[in-house]
Amino acid sequence: MSHTDLNPDNILWAGNGPCLIDWEQACMAYYSVDLMSTGLMWSIRGDTDFDERLFGRFCETYRYTGGHSCDFEFAYWHIVGWGFGWLVHNLRRGSLQDLS
Repeated sequence: MSHTDLNPDNILWAGNGPCLIDWEQACMAYYSVDLMSTGLMWSIRGDTDFDERLFGRFCETYRYTGGHSCDFEFAYWHIVGWGFGWLVHNLRRGSLQDLS
């Protein structure tokens, strides 16, 4: 099971550790997709600045703690495809609202 939206806003920090919230996009997905999307979300500084060093550290830590090797190319294209699908969904939803 993959969360698929593990951005900083979806983690509540409690005394006994993190608690993941917002599971509405959860699905069965290849772990590389979760790894890459989470690494990308946690490597943004400010609104749009991508920090390549943070992304590298995220991936290194994943591997150091026993994570599997990652098929980054597969994950990249999956995320791009998912993003386009989400865009189309919202455009269709918006146009249907305009028609009512």
